[in-house]
Amino acid sequence: MCGGVGCSANSLPSLLIDASKHSNVSYISNTAPNSWVDDYNSWGDNSTRCCRLHNSNVSDFCESTNSNPDCTHCQIYNTTYSIVKTEEFYEPYLKYFLSDLPNAQCSKAGGPSYGPYVHLDYSHDTKLPIKASSFNTYHTVLKNSHDFISALKNARILADSMTEGINSDNKGDDPRVEVYPYSIFYVFYEQYLTIWKDTVVNLVIALSAIFVVTFIF
Repeated sequence: MCGGVGCSANSLPSLLIDASKHSNVSYISNTAPNSWVDDYNSWGDNSTRCCRLHNSNVSDFCESTNSNPDCTHCQIYNTTYSIVKTEEFYEPYLKYFLSDLPNAQCSKAGGPSYGPYVHLDYSHDTKLPIKASSFNTYHTVLKNSHDFISALKNARILADSMTEGINSDNKGDDPRVEVYPYSIFYVFYEQYLTIWKDTVVNLVIALSAIFVVTFIF
């Protein structure tokens, strides 16, 4: 799910970046997608003031604005791969990241940007608590109905491709991941994706009803 160096070519951010290179077809803007995984890895870096604990107590998070000398780095960062260590990825540091507020000392804190969009559920699986999350990117400028409909249609095609790509990297008992696109205008324009089919079906039903009534009476 990350998009940095060493991440899978089938990861969601990587696939979004590839799609943005063909924006005339995908209608995805040529901008880097917002990935909470990448920002979380940066947040855990020991060279920042982001992830710190009081007296190395994992239950006592130290905010980046706290200048208490007892605040020490979390030691969860793998400097070789520039990522948060796998065994430390979830509890409790992910919750700290999703509630931390960004400031001058720590710009990668994920509270406002990702807190509402990463759903954690520890009731059934404490090792893999992430049940749903969102990644944000942008459409190119859409000027007319054709652009809006095409953007929606290609977003669904891209989401299906991402679903297959991500799940192809799953191993063993990994749960199947489902990717679906959403933008505020999709709700209105999705009716136009099947408008011809719906029109034909309605006409056939209406003409059949007229024929039956006429034939009987």
